[in-house]
Amino acid sequence: MKGNRAIQQPHVRPYKRVVSRHFLVVVGRVLIIGTLIGSFLPGPTKARLGTHPYAPTDNHVQVGHRLCHFAAFGSIALVYSLLASGIRGEVKVALSTFALGCLIESTQNLIGFSDVFEWWDVRDNFYAVAGVFVLMQIANRICSPATEC
Repeated sequence: MKGNRAIQQPHVRPYKRVVSRHFLVVVGRVLIIGTLIGSFLPGPTKARLGTHPYAPTDNHVQVGHRLCHFAAFGSIALVYSLLASGIRGEVKVALSTFALGCLIESTQNLIGFSDVFEWWDVRDNFYAVAGVFVLMQIANRICSPATEC
């Protein structure tokens, strides 16, 4: 037909087609909701889960607490990076996930959940998001449109 151009779909890397988009959207929502709920649990509940928040008396953060930040924000970044199309989409995912972490930490401080702004949690969130972003870029290089992976 004259005047009709085929709409070109962006190339989707094979590793991004392994799981359905619907499944990833559902998992992403569950991860975000779970992270929000977990972030605002009362201190004693967090202690029972083994994710002790920062205690000013011992001046350090428990390993379990740090791992929760890595797992939560790294998982969110991974799921939504798999949904993103192209580098711009992956950058938006990384920035949005990091912004979510900053917003949570700021809100915890503003509502009095923590006596101090927990910058070390923001740092751990950044490490998790940046790590996923770098791994996605490596996967993009390995599975370029010219190669079969």
